[in-house]
Amino acid sequence: MLTRYGLNADIIPDLQEQLVSGNSYANALLETGYSGSVFTYLPVSIHPYKYDLSHLVEFTRTSDVPSNGNKAIYEYVYSFLKSSKTRVALIETYYSLKDVSKLREISRAIPSGDEIYFFLNREDELSSVISGFRSARDYPFVCGLIELGDDEQVFHVKNEIPTMQWKTIASNTQVAIIGAYDAVGYLIWEKTQ
Repeated sequence: MLTRYGLNADIIPDLQEQLVSGNSYANALLETGYSGSVFTYLPVSIHPYKYDLSHLVEFTRTSDVPSNGNKAIYEYVYSFLKSSKTRVALIETYYSLKDVSKLREISRAIPSGDEIYFFLNREDELSSVISGFRSARDYPFVCGLIELGDDEQVFHVKNEIPTMQWKTIASNTQVAIIGAYDAVGYLIWEKTQ
């Protein structure tokens, strides 16, 4: 059984350090001053308050982070997408345009310059969320849950995301899911309203 654990602000510098290693989307999140609260999903049997979770690697050296926490993340993303037609997910990958032929199983790969992103929306099933996460499972990993509102024109499947749109996309990001714990888990960074 999994439970949600809120983490203190001491973890924010580690998250920002992960984003620095990312591509355009991760960097846009940093530039917009993204702030908020952070949580993770852990089994009830792990008592996170015994560990210093403000350091991502330190926790994995002292505890086993279970991969079944991923199921909670997939369901969290799926629920977000289903809640509104103006909500989308954008998964940053380390694929480039030359890798497009390898991405046949992902129907919604969108380029931005030479970078490739996976796009999901309300029409996608849970299996598409899982496939997107697994296909993009690089470290560090960034998935943004975005409320487009009136900015729906930002994403057109198979069209390129223009560089000038990154600031708008980052500003509309409600949740950033960032790979952690030596690539076996995730931290969820929810925007403060």
